[in-house]
Amino acid sequence: MPKDLGPDIASLFELTPPAPQAVLIVEDPFGPDAIVEALYDTPADADLLRRVTGMTSSSPPARPGLDQAEPGRSAPVRAGRFFVYGAHDAGAVPAGVIAIRIEAGLAFGTGHHETTALCLQALSRLAKRRRFARVLDLGCGTGVLAIAAAKLWREPVLATDIDPIAVEVARENARANEVAPLVRAAVADG
Repeated sequence: MPKDLGPDIASLFELTPPAPQAVLIVEDPFGPDAIVEALYDTPADADLLRRVTGMTSSSPPARPGLDQAEPGRSAPVRAGRFFVYGAHDAGAVPAGVIAIRIEAGLAFGTGHHETTALCLQALSRLAKRRRFARVLDLGCGTGVLAIAAAKLWREPVLATDIDPIAVEVARENARANEVAPLVRAAVADG
């Protein structure tokens, strides 16, 4: 959809029951289009959302349409060179991406929030220009950004958070993504 419609469509998603857990607008800073994604913990009424947003079943779909993940499951996120997914989507990882498996759980950072998706995009762009030998993921949550950096540059990354549970989740995710030797997760004192 055109970029200028993104905020309006996002607002419609937020105002139409059931309320989404998160709404994300993904824009190409140099292109004319945007994608609006909404994450629901219960199934949304796709027909109602199509009517409210002005989309029809014949409208060009947005990634590719009103995608519906199963209840309790997050849809995968494509951000820059990265594809962030849960175990339930392991067979759907496209070729040519840097895959990061993150399970939604007790820590922040599945790629659905704008800040995480934009940071993943920024890491992709930075990797085209240079390498980094020392990376810090401050407030690491699930460790998704630390894992992304470790996969990009194959260099050590320090991931810290004030939440000990988040630090343990980040460690588990680093092991699941086979970058545990590169990601050191530590509890920060704030």
